[in-house]
Amino acid sequence: MAQAVGATQVRGGGIDAAEERKIAETVAASGAPSVSVAVVEHGQVTYAKAFGKAALEPARVADANTRYAMGSISKQFTVAAILLAAEQGKLSLDDKVSKYFAATAFAYFGI
Repeated sequence: MAQAVGATQVRGGGIDAAEERKIAETVAASGAPSVSVAVVEHGQVTYAKAFGKAALEPARVADANTRYAMGSISKQFTVAAILLAAEQGKLSLDDKVSKYFAATAFAYFGI
């Protein structure tokens, strides 16, 4: 089973022991080396915990401060956030990027 370490809990928020066991079992069964879970309530982290290993060779246990390489997975989250903001009327999908990032190459090239 994946080892759970580096927990931070504030104000009793977060995940209970049964849910932690399920996460650890899922990580172990998936073959993924590790996963970190965070719960944010009203802008405050109420729970943060890592499960598994941050590195396999040399073996190093993951903790709540372990940094992971994101790769291309962040694109899906970025698109979801943009679509939610558009749905809430906070931006238009037709807006140019330079409207929000004026001091970048986007503005220079009119993108």
